[in-house]
Amino acid sequence: MDLCPVFGLDSRMTDVFGIACVHTLFNAISTLVLVWFRKPFADLLTRWIKEPDPEKGDFHLKFIGSGRLFGTPSISIEQAYKEAVNFAVTAQEGFQNVKLALNEKDPDKFEEYRQKLVKCEEVTDRFEYEIAAFLNSLTTESMNDHEAREVKVIYRVISELESLGDSCENISRLLTRLRVHKLDFDEETVSKLNLLIGKVNQAFAVMVSNMRLAADGKLKDISNAYKAEDVINETRDTLRDEGIFQIEKGADKFLAINYYLDMLAELEAMGDFMINISQSLFHEFDN
Repeated sequence: MDLCPVFGLDSRMTDVFGIACVHTLFNAISTLVLVWFRKPFADLLTRWIKEPDPEKGDFHLKFIGSGRLFGTPSISIEQAYKEAVNFAVTAQEGFQNVKLALNEKDPDKFEEYRQKLVKCEEVTDRFEYEIAAFLNSLTTESMNDHEAREVKVIYRVISELESLGDSCENISRLLTRLRVHKLDFDEETVSKLNLLIGKVNQAFAVMVSNMRLAADGKLKDISNAYKAEDVINETRDTLRDEGIFQIEKGADKFLAINYYLDMLAELEAMGDFMINISQSLFHEFDN
């Protein structure tokens, strides 16, 4: 059947019309194929671009590289999700130095852990910058609404992760000022702080787990994150009330107790950043 008269085209436009139809059909099929096979393509790229593992807590991009795009926004977003997980794992590795610094008596060893906490903040800054730059390089005109929302979620996630790095540095400053004033925490206080640090570390693990599930499109529930946050808040409240009671009782180490309370507040804030991440990922997936 000759369609040219139907569309008001003369015979000279037949070839042009045919080429346009083929081109449109090709683009539609290509888009459907890429969307359907997004995860396998992303996994294949990950295997191809395998690099040596860095030192724990060091900055190292595994999935996106600097300015490296992957053909379509869909695949690039998949890689950005994975890089955000790598970011979170690195931040958790840096957080381990909080407990090491708190419990260290040797000044030289303490300084080593303090520097690692400062480095943790620098590493999280760099991760946030590189992932944001990668997302900025994506062409918004070529994204659908779902992909645009995913990008916004990743921006929020990396911002919260960067705040975790800030908290690590803030804790290093608190511990440094404690030593500058020639003060220390007694064994009971250190034990209490270790307890809350352990709860925060558990929340870290929950957050990373939820991020992995979100990256695979499988995050269906974040009750684990709410439970981890509740545990942090309850532990902080109990320990804070005990510290305030010591101050009201006229404790000798008033300044040391204030540093202790500041430590509790900083650790609790980290729990807030973590629940924000799980909530952002879940709300996007839920939509």
